[in-house]
Amino acid sequence: MTWTFFARRVKANPTFYGASSSADEDVELFLLSVAKTALCLLNKEGCVTLEGNMDDVDCDVLPSALGAASSAYYLTYRTPKQMRFGLMECAKMFMKEAADVGTGNRSKSLSDLCPLVRLRRADEISIAWLLYTIACTHEFDELPVRHNEETLNEELSKRLSWGADTSRILSPNGGSRLLNPEIYAQPHTK
Repeated sequence: MTWTFFARRVKANPTFYGASSSADEDVELFLLSVAKTALCLLNKEGCVTLEGNMDDVDCDVLPSALGAASSAYYLTYRTPKQMRFGLMECAKMFMKEAADVGTGNRSKSLSDLCPLVRLRRADEISIAWLLYTIACTHEFDELPVRHNEETLNEELSKRLSWGADTSRILSPNGGSRLLNPEIYAQPHTK
């Protein structure tokens, strides 16, 4: 790691990056601490699994399925965990709706349901939740809110079939939360 461009920049300006000095040992310790911090963060978000002790040289870093997807599609390291949470919440809503369709006190799983039974609002709930989850991803954090766009977003939010979420109208990705579901929720006739 000492031959990377980052290491050369740290050596040239150690105080800017937070290294104690430009000595080779200090730069190497700084780079090691940055790598450990990054690996711990990726482990916490579920992108990699660490086998062994982080202080040991023989620590194995294994990518998870979420980490591989994040890397392949250039997603931030937080997005796969957020998408997994959104899908689990969608599945919970779907199971709750399926349980309401069940007869008597017997709780039915999705595999026990008759394929011709259409759940009342399951399609609408699952599509709305999935679109909301996609629109809330961290990739949309950088979308700017232009002048007076918050009022337009609020009006658009009131027309959504699944209700208004006016709590984040002014957030950077508030517009994406409104526009994406509205565009994809309407049937395309062309």
